[in-house]
Amino acid sequence: FPQKPKYQPQLQMIQMVGPNDNDYIYINFKDLEYDTKWEFPRENLELGKELGSGAFGMVVQATAYGINKPGVPQQVAVKMLKEKHQSVEKEALMSELKMLTHIGHHDNIVNLLGACTESGTATTPSHPGHLEAQDSAGKNVILNVFLQAGPTYLIFQYCCYGDLLNYLKKNRELYHKSVTDAFNKDRFSSLYQNLETTPRRTSEVKTAASNHPTVADSPWSKLSLSAHPEMAEELEDDRPEALQTLTFDDLLSFAFQVAKGMEFLSSKNCIHRDLAARNILVTKARLVKIGDFGLARDVEHDSNYVVRGNVCASIGRARFVCWRTFWSPVASLRQVRLPVKWMAPESTFQGIYTMKSDVWAYGILLWEIFSLGVTPYPGIKVDHNFYSMIERGFKMECPYYASDAVYQTMCRCWALDPGSRPPFSELVSFMCHQLTDREEKV
Repeated sequence: FPQKPKYQPQLQMIQMVGPNDNDYIYINFKDLEYDTKWEFPRENLELGKELGSGAFGMVVQATAYGINKPGVPQQVAVKMLKEKHQSVEKEALMSELKMLTHIGHHDNIVNLLGACTESGTATTPSHPGHLEAQDSAGKNVILNVFLQAGPTYLIFQYCCYGDLLNYLKKNRELYHKSVTDAFNKDRFSSLYQNLETTPRRTSEVKTAASNHPTVADSPWSKLSLSAHPEMAEELEDDRPEALQTLTFDDLLSFAFQVAKGMEFLSSKNCIHRDLAARNILVTKARLVKIGDFGLARDVEHDSNYVVRGNVCASIGRARFVCWRTFWSPVASLRQVRLPVKWMAPESTFQGIYTMKSDVWAYGILLWEIFSLGVTPYPGIKVDHNFYSMIERGFKMECPYYASDAVYQTMCRCWALDPGSRPPFSELVSFMCHQLTDREEKV
């Protein structure tokens, strides 16, 4: 019988068990201890408006008092299950929490800030975490008492400008190949005056990241800003949001930052499985961060997620192939909605997800960025002919705003042989060189 999909994070940590890219198992965090240093007092969290909702849960905006600095409120995003949920879904959310605490912090991922877990302890002054009671003989005993303290909350950084896909769409009219082009437009004269009066901070910042080329000091260096978010946010706040333009350098910066985030996740043996502009968030100074929104996305009504049906070639292969799909080992028994336009051939046809299939998706993301938010494979319906085209090696044409060099990199990401696709470390270096070359020509 068809079964209801089960919640599972898109982001997964893997353990290699063989020499090939697909010789791995997913690490199960279910039985690992939760590090309570991440626990945040529930009473210090004030929930706000809903940001997204899906079949299993939702994400809401919230204010967390003292999560970063004592007594200072901070806007955050809180991930939670829906009120009526199964125990297995709660278990999956707790496993996700434990995994995130192991991954650690990076400027280009949506970082975990804390959590409110479901159980808490009652306390007494003499025995914190315990209650005193009497047994049947009247003797005092110490009891461990666990109280239900509400639903499980995962607390993340809040990104004020929403997802990259809608950000690109909304800012299409502000696009100019360079800031110089924007200055030549009358409607940007006030922007020019604003930039001239802004204090020019020639920072000592010269490197984008370790092991990458240096760039000249520049107060508007996209490479420096994306490498040093604390400097970037300070600069960005000096300029009115309404007067900002969007340039080719911004698009390169988005691509560079996502590559850095994915390089970090790859170094932690993590695969994302749904890398796309809709899953990248934008915050101050046009910093972008990779997120995981499987819990809060309504895939049933999102046209980017298409019914693929029986992913396996046969029931006999189900145990080998289907356990690596988005949901569970019984995926072959139901219709699964998948983001097939972003999926590598081995993911679509064999259910295999690796770091190299994430590289394929990164190529599709590049196409989204340099088309300013156009849906991939425009005008092409996802049907048998689409799958045949992908199997034969069909590649989209160069998007309107991409350079030849960027397009060639997209095509390398779309190599049918996963081993021929560049690693994320190479993609970081490439985007870094592209930004460096642009800045040297200014």
